[in-house]
Amino acid sequence: MLRFILIVLLAGWLIQFLFRLIGPQLLDRWLRKRFSHFQEKQSYEGAKKKEGEVTINVKPKQNKKVDSNDGDYVDFEEIE
Repeated sequence: MLRFILIVLLAGWLIQFLFRLIGPQLLDRWLRKRFSHFQEKQSYEGAKKKEGEVTINVKPKQNKKVDSNDGDYVDFEEIE
């Protein structure tokens, strides 16, 4: 039992030590990738528009059809 506890503690410390060494580099690489992806997307969208041009994106309204056979009006009474 004592041996198992020592192995678990040593494994935890080893994982924590490795994460402190490698973690910041992995995080830095991930952030650089995300930032470059964002910059590429911005430059692509910026290339499509001219300076001073204004665009407004609006979804077209969808006409809702109401069928007269959807249901009947039911009159109700409150019960006290």
